[in-house]
Amino acid sequence: MKKSIIFCLVSCFVVLGFATNTKAQAIQENQVFLSGIVTDINSGVPLKCDIKITNGDKKTSIFSDSLTGKYNQLVKAGINYTFTFYTWNIYRTKKQVSFPTNAQYREESMDFQVLLLKPGVVVENYNFFEGNSTTLSDDAKAKLKKFKTQMRFHRKTKWKLYISAKDAGGSKEIANKRLIEIKNHVETTYKAYAKKVTVELLTDGSLVKNDTDDFIIVVDTITKSK
Repeated sequence: MKKSIIFCLVSCFVVLGFATNTKAQAIQENQVFLSGIVTDINSGVPLKCDIKITNGDKKTSIFSDSLTGKYNQLVKAGINYTFTFYTWNIYRTKKQVSFPTNAQYREESMDFQVLLLKPGVVVENYNFFEGNSTTLSDDAKAKLKKFKTQMRFHRKTKWKLYISAKDAGGSKEIANKRLIEIKNHVETTYKAYAKKVTVELLTDGSLVKNDTDDFIIVVDTITKSK
């Protein structure tokens, strides 16, 4: 009788131990310990940055270290994540992150570059006008709408929108017509945000990234949000 009881107890502990180990193994399966550094794309300086990690309806918020720019987060392989980097002086940026499915826990390193906002920094370069056109295309209007979203996140920042005369072949007439087109569009669609932008003509190529770029967005002034 005693032997039967002892055998049953030992069997229970074995089964319980197997179940616990199986659960621990399941927790570790496909887990990736992700770490890296967030830096400014222009200077390479490490930055403190808020990072929102989303996967469908699931959201996690972390931040990078203010001195080293380091961050770390446990994620699951085989899932597509969206990493959103943002703060009052960082241009809101989204990055897609995923890792192939793997049956074992592992560690991965991934660094990110973001854009630190300060006066004079170029945030966007676009080719809005084809040839001698002075009319905004649907694609150009979509990009301006997307930039309006950025303005919502940077309410204390003022911007300069430049029309490059260089892409107009040096024609001041074409450049000025494009300038008027942009001004009218901004006043009509940006409404309250229109006060946060100044539209000007760029007569040299100092801010132009590519020869075909004719529209440049630059930080004018920036103030820390309360």
